[in-house]
Formats: sequence, C-alpha cells, structure tokens
Amino acid sequence: MKRTISDLPTATLEQGSLVRTAAPAPEQARNRTRGFVVAWVFALLFYFLEYAVRSSPSVMIPQLSRTFHTTALGVTSILVFYYYTYSTVSLIAGATLDHLGAKRSVPVGAAILGVGCLLFSAPVVVAGDLGRLLQGAGSAFAFTGGVYLATRGFSARRLATAIGVTQCLGMLGGSGRRWSAGFPIASDVGSRSSSGAPFSWPSPSPSGTIEAVTTALR
Repeated sequence: MKRTISDLPTATLEQGSLVRTAAPAPEQARNRTRGFVVAWVFALLFYFLEYAVRSSPSVMIPQLSRTFHTTALGVTSILVFYYYTYSTVSLIAGATLDHLGAKRSVPVGAAILGVGCLLFSAPVVVAGDLGRLLQGAGSAFAFTGGVYLATRGFSARRLATAIGVTQCLGMLGGSGRRWSAGFPIASDVGSRSSSGAPFSWPSPSPSGTIEAVTTALR
C-alpha cells in the first residue's frame, strides 16, 4: 500500500525532502504552563480589585449623595448601571476569550474598568452613570478570564481548587470594602465632628429597612 505525505501527520517538507518535526520538549510545555499560572495570578488581582470597585460604593451613599448632588435613591440608580453591562458583557467576554485568548481580552477589560473608575470620580451624574456602565463592562472579563487561564495553567486534579481560589479572592475584595472605603470615611467623619464623639457604624433596624424599601417602591 502506497503512503502519501498526508498520511504522515508529523511530517513537513523542507527543501524537497521529507523531514519529521520533533515533538515539543517537556521543558517548553512546563514553561508554557508556568506562563498561564503567572497570568492567572494577575487575573486574581484584577478580580479582587473589580469586586472592591463593585461593592465599595455601598458604604459611601451619603458621601456620594453630596458629590453628585442627589438623593440616596438617586445614587442607587447610578450604582445599578454596573449590573446592566456586567450581565450582558459577560457573554461577550466568554466569546472573546474563546476567539482571542486572555492575552488581549483581559488587559482590555482591566483598561475599561480603569476608565470607568476615572469617570465615576467626576462629580456629574451623567459621568457617574457612564462610569458605572464601563466598570461593569470591564469587570465582566475578570472572573471569566481567571477561569480561562486556570483551565490552561492547572491540571484537571487542581482545576477546581484554582477556581475556588479565584472565587475566594473576589469575595475578599468585596468584603474589603469596609477597609478600603468604610474606615477612611469613618475617620474623616470623626475628624470633622464638632462634638468630638467617635464615629460608629449605624446598626440596621427592621423599621428602617422597611421604610427604605417602601420609599424605593413608591
């Protein structure tokens, strides 16, 4: 039976002769895997910061009300714009990672998040709306990119652990809003207090919660 070049999957033509290509060296494979793990670590930092950006405004409602010259309900309407783009762009982020990979997609998402943060810092409601929209769009690449890199940097035996670590870092970023925003605000309020009384976090009461929900639904 006569064999053709197409029957040899590892063969290539070089100067008219048939030359077999060598299989990738184990060292090259290890370096490639190590590169994915390093990129995954940067994606973890991205996800940590993204979650902090997502949740930090919840402890700054009075300050944001003064900055944007609106009510607490108006600030809430600004913050919710984040989730409009986050939910929709997550689908786009997944498709982009499949077609372009994480090398291009994740940095672009981080850059979009950064631009959104700059816009949100402007004391204008329109800029705040646009900033939160961009924050949600950029953040959609954080967790998706982290999982994408984890699947390429870790074996099947450790993949679930890597994804769990990714989720853990995000939750730490969300819970860190009290440290990143709450305590500096508390210090500022305490220093400006004319009575000199220390600042204390308000304890939620059922009546206050019901009143807030009733006001929002009107």
